[in-house]
Amino acid sequence: MKTEEPDKIIHDYGIILEIGSSISTAFPVNFLPYPIDEIKKAIKIALLYEKDLSMREALKSAYISLAEFIPLEDALIVFRFEKFAMEKSNKLPYKIEKPEDQLLQKKYTEIHKKIAKKMEELLSEINM
Repeated sequence: MKTEEPDKIIHDYGIILEIGSSISTAFPVNFLPYPIDEIKKAIKIALLYEKDLSMREALKSAYISLAEFIPLEDALIVFRFEKFAMEKSNKLPYKIEKPEDQLLQKKYTEIHKKIAKKMEELLSEINM
């Protein structure tokens, strides 16, 4: 990895995070501009040199957010459920009555439990 590469990798990844945060709670891993391990390495290098506390926290948050990049099939389930929830949100409170919608909600919940677990793992990695 060249000296300027960590900054470029973090910058490009930051753009994806900024745009993505307004779209969904999870994304296909192929949305990332670089492989996860390269992004992790770039963030770890930046943390070695970054002195500003708020910037260090932003880098750690970005590191943990890597958990939100998941396989395409899981991301599609997340997208489907979030679209379903947005359509129902103007009819609060709403019940999920159809079995296929209940199954979708169950899968969505399972995916987010996996994401939460992965976030915990990434947090322990970055706090070592």
